[in-house]
Amino acid sequence: MVPLECKSLEILPGTLAGLGFLLSDEVVVSHWAVAKIGERFFLDPMSITRHRRSAVVLAAAALGSVATVAASSPAQALTISTFSDSVDAVSPAADAIFGDGTPATGLSKVGSSFSFNKSGIQVTFSDPMKSTTSAVSRSNNTLGTCLGGQRPASVAVCGNNPNGPTPELNKITLTFNQAVKLLSAAGVTRSIVGDTMGDNIISSIWTTPGSSASFIATNSDNTMNPGDVTLDPFDFMFSNFIAQANTPVTVETSFTQGKLDYWVQNLKVEAVPAPGPLPLLGVGTAFACSRRIRRRCKVSRRIEMV
Repeated sequence: MVPLECKSLEILPGTLAGLGFLLSDEVVVSHWAVAKIGERFFLDPMSITRHRRSAVVLAAAALGSVATVAASSPAQALTISTFSDSVDAVSPAADAIFGDGTPATGLSKVGSSFSFNKSGIQVTFSDPMKSTTSAVSRSNNTLGTCLGGQRPASVAVCGNNPNGPTPELNKITLTFNQAVKLLSAAGVTRSIVGDTMGDNIISSIWTTPGSSASFIATNSDNTMNPGDVTLDPFDFMFSNFIAQANTPVTVETSFTQGKLDYWVQNLKVEAVPAPGPLPLLGVGTAFACSRRIRRRCKVSRRIEMV
């Protein structure tokens, strides 16, 4: 009679393979444990009939390693401060003007881009409008980093050349050094210098390969005094927005009314774990173990037939 354990093993290789794909790098020791349990209970043909419950033990060990994965800590959400002089700024500055264009009088450039880094996750803001001489962006120590602005030609906004077209900045890119899940972007909209009263509307579209999101931000400018500043907060919440490493996220902005700009002050992100080779090693170990067990079971069957 073929031992019950050998019959049970006919379904275990597929089961172990499926479980192996669920195992993470942190519990690779569980792969080893599964293999050793199989070796202990099954590799000796003479011990097969003495361990009626060993197949259950092996499956329980595999399930235990999956439970270890389920109990592991979730990815940590990080908030990157995008004020020009924040602790997250790679090269802090009181007023960072960057891009390939010519800044307004009295403003000097710090380079073609501006970066922030929090716990190893770095984001770099760049201005893709390189063919336009008015394309310069700005990161400020009180407002944050400008995402876009529509101003009269006589007013320097977002670091743009005051003689540039309107809108002076309607596209900017964010590039992360590693894959992240973008959770939120918060900041303020700003109207100034006697802008049109009423709700000034901003449409903000974020795109990257495989993900996109669109938002509306408003600024309720109710002042009658030229020169007064109205700041209204916004908080864009993303859903399953993944930014791949070194792949730009493009932010395009349109302004339906009014003269205003908007500034991001913090980005909340979550690192996306990169798949590693160790789970595959666990699957290979499980298959190797099951193949050896099958060979031993075949020997047991031949002995029994004799």
